[in-house]
Amino acid sequence: FRQFFLKNTCDTLCYPLYIVFNKCLACGVFPDVWKHANIVPVHKSGSKHDVATYRPISILSAFSKLFERLIHNEVYPAIHSFLINEQHGFVKDRSCVSNLLIFTSHLFENIDDRQQIDTVYTDFQKAFDKIDHKLLLSKIAYNGIRGDLLRWFISYITNRTQKVVIDGFESSSIQVTS
Repeated sequence: FRQFFLKNTCDTLCYPLYIVFNKCLACGVFPDVWKHANIVPVHKSGSKHDVATYRPISILSAFSKLFERLIHNEVYPAIHSFLINEQHGFVKDRSCVSNLLIFTSHLFENIDDRQQIDTVYTDFQKAFDKIDHKLLLSKIAYNGIRGDLLRWFISYITNRTQKVVIDGFESSSIQVTS
């Protein structure tokens, strides 16, 4: 289903989806049919003949994205307190720009006070492409997610598949392991 379909039928589908989503949470299950992603490569810059110049965009089921958003809205307030203040990536109302503004302010304060300034910036290239699922689940459990919701997360990251789609041509599906 496409997102525009959901938007145009939300009054009709709202209650049935509410029942389905609640049943999924109560059973600790994320439906396998929603775990498949079509990967569409989008060119960033540089040579179009170089695979490294493409960004993989995952196209997921509209139901999957809606359920993910609902879970995010439920879980984020609980885990937000575990994030350090210096975390800017993937945090609401923060970005690399907010990080840069805070850093620049700190830099100028130290220059004005004639303090030594040591800075190290790192970029974990494709860090989220390589997350170990067992480690992720142990961190989720360590931070207080238990019971049905933990089982839901386990279900969410297992049995995921993806295939590449380019100009109507599709690769075979493969299992996602990290």
